[in-house]
Amino acid sequence: MNKQRIMNIGMILDKPYPPDPRVENEASYLAEQGFNVHLYCFTFDSKTPKHWEHKGFTVHNYPMPSWLSKAYALAYTLPFYHWYLKRSIRQFILDFSITHLHVHDMQVARTLFWLNKELNLPLVLDLHENRPEIMKAYEHVNSFLGKLSIYPRWWKRFEYDQIKEADAVIVVTKEAADYYVDQIPINKDKFIIVPNTVKKAFYDDQHHEPLAGIDTLCKLLYIGDTGSRRGLLTAFKAIQYLKHQGLPVILDVVGSSKFDASLQKNIAALNIQNEVHLHGWQDFTRFPSFIKACHVGICPLHRNLHHDTTYANKIFQYMSFAKPIIVSDSTAQKNVVEKYKVGGVFPAKDFKAMALCIEALIKDPDKYKQLSANASNAIQSDLHWEKTALALRNHYNTEKVKLTSATS
Repeated sequence: MNKQRIMNIGMILDKPYPPDPRVENEASYLAEQGFNVHLYCFTFDSKTPKHWEHKGFTVHNYPMPSWLSKAYALAYTLPFYHWYLKRSIRQFILDFSITHLHVHDMQVARTLFWLNKELNLPLVLDLHENRPEIMKAYEHVNSFLGKLSIYPRWWKRFEYDQIKEADAVIVVTKEAADYYVDQIPINKDKFIIVPNTVKKAFYDDQHHEPLAGIDTLCKLLYIGDTGSRRGLLTAFKAIQYLKHQGLPVILDVVGSSKFDASLQKNIAALNIQNEVHLHGWQDFTRFPSFIKACHVGICPLHRNLHHDTTYANKIFQYMSFAKPIIVSDSTAQKNVVEKYKVGGVFPAKDFKAMALCIEALIKDPDKYKQLSANASNAIQSDLHWEKTALALRNHYNTEKVKLTSATS
């Protein structure tokens, strides 16, 4: 009888911890389910502890030179990024007897696929977004030097190869899985869909405040990155249009980006300084306060392949407090609104159509109340983390059975 091996999941993150909530949600959730989770990540601060326990899993910080924080952009142009990381990641895997690899996003994935030719461990590729597509919008990629050295089409080719090679691929939406199945000759069963929904604690632990009179004032809220592709200029024009129609609308913007100076200029040019308030980036713990104080959450994304196949976290955050949402027709978020009947959809960049969606809620309190109830019901029944993460748990439960069978 062979000695049974302990299942140790090694998550690989090529940035300092904490990053976006998705990594922590997955790691802490798997730890709650009884799995041993070790998270490899970078540190650029010599004072950061090398190992520390956090929400049931262990964070392992590996010191890195500052240049590495920007070198990832060349990760699929020149191999030095992966050569540099290969040694420390290999040592991490051996030191902590990692039995299963879980790679967050594709920047560092090439390193793991190289190593795994030797180690031959089960490997999950966790694609937070369609990285090759979204890179096309990045300023540094579109700069003169970027165009000479960073090639999204190369990233796309590597992404497809990695999807084929991985044992399983995690994506955020069904639309993303459908896209890859259409593009690559691959079985759809390889994909695990894990949306970025909210944990129950996000809304259950908060005190719900009564809504202000929606027939006299409508307050909109936008949370998140304020870059140009997020569509805030469409929202600004919609607010100006409604102002000229004599309909009072206020927009609170919680977020920031390099585009903020341009947003300020447009607010002044449209003469909506009293209607639009830029609050800058706020701590995540303040999000519930802003959401409770609004009537409607907005997500006016421009359409592109990335936006069509992912969810913005904000739509679930709004809905968790029973707020209707108004979104552009980016495919994934449009499908949520139409399936659960939780708001309005307008053609991306069409400010008049967006204004009409807002107007429909202002002028019909009964419709607003129904959409509000639908939003709350959707979160309670389907769109909370504890339910959407079950696919992640099920995958690793299956892997545990395989490991036990192989060592018994």
